Amino acid sequence: MKATAPEVRGMVPEKMYFSCPTGKKVIVTHILLLIFMSASISLFSEELDLESWYKEETRSEAYQEIHRELTILINSIEETEIPVSLLMEKLREGSSKRVPARRLLLALNEEVNRLRIAEQILSESDVVFKSINEETSLYRGISILLAGGLSEKTIQTLIRTNNQTDNRTDSFIAAGHALLGVQAVAPLSRENIQRLGEALVESELPFQMYSAITSLFLKGMVQRLQSETILEIIIDILNHHGGIVQIERELNRRSSRR
Repeated sequence: MKATAPEVRGMVPEKMYFSCPTGKKVIVTHILLLIFMSASISLFSEELDLESWYKEETRSEAYQEIHRELTILINSIEETEIPVSLLMEKLREGSSKRVPARRLLLALNEEVNRLRIAEQILSESDVVFKSINEETSLYRGISILLAGGLSEKTIQTLIRTNNQTDNRTDSFIAAGHALLGVQAVAPLSRENIQRLGEALVESELPFQMYSAITSLFLKGMVQRLQSETILEIIIDILNHHGGIVQIERELNRRSSRR
């Protein structure tokens, strides 16, 4: 099923800074999950194809030199399951920010590459979309996670685990962003990142609280605990139906013994 009318706009990661034990500032990729969870919010919700955009958009004149390339690019995904509307979102967003034509074309090509990977991941995971909005949100979410540095295998593991637990799409997306935050501050292996993701989506923790996991890692590191130790504490407590308060208590207990 192809998406035709997205109701959630694409997003650009914001940068948030946390102080680490080394005293240096670490940049953490952070996406505003509220936009994902509020499907009615969109600055680019109006459906518009490429030719209509060139005719009706006043800023399109600056992008005439890439008109042919854009047509070819969009035509290349029209026979796939990829929502073409996502590419139009990026085009409108980029033009609204006056991104130079060739740089915007490059960004759109990179977006298509990520969306093709997303299509493969979703196909191999046998995902059944409940709605067009869910389909569009999943494609958009996977593209953002890939751009942020999360591996294809980790994303696929998250989706499969999320499907098995019958969680909402928001749960998968929130878990992915939590893992991006952890990756930015803790030297964990890809395997351990996947384990943490599975523990999150299988836990009883509300998905709105997933982002707190990054803060827990930072808290533990400030208390001079090893990243692997923090990881095992978090996974064990989540697996035993615990939450943020229990994790904080255990981090404090472990650090007091040092």
